[in-house]
Amino acid sequence: MKNLNVIKINRRLVSSVPDFDIHKGAILNLEELRHNSLLVKFLCDEHSKDAYCIIGHIGELYRIRAKILFLEQYGNMTYREYLRVKTDDKLQ
Repeated sequence: MKNLNVIKINRRLVSSVPDFDIHKGAILNLEELRHNSLLVKFLCDEHSKDAYCIIGHIGELYRIRAKILFLEQYGNMTYREYLRVKTDDKLQ
């Protein structure tokens, strides 16, 4: 049975995004996204401007994940705070 909570973005779709560093594509779990409304808003805002730009942002979130987890561990910034700053920068 297919898991409807998972979005898979295949490599062919992301091949036009040079900075996307996940060679086999990306898998997003919608159950996790559902509990992070700020991330959903961030992705949807970008998606509404350009159908393909959401892919680049997914790649960016994967790339910075280790950095954000490090910052969270030492109490400097949470993932939610990072996304809030990121979306605020887009608004200015």
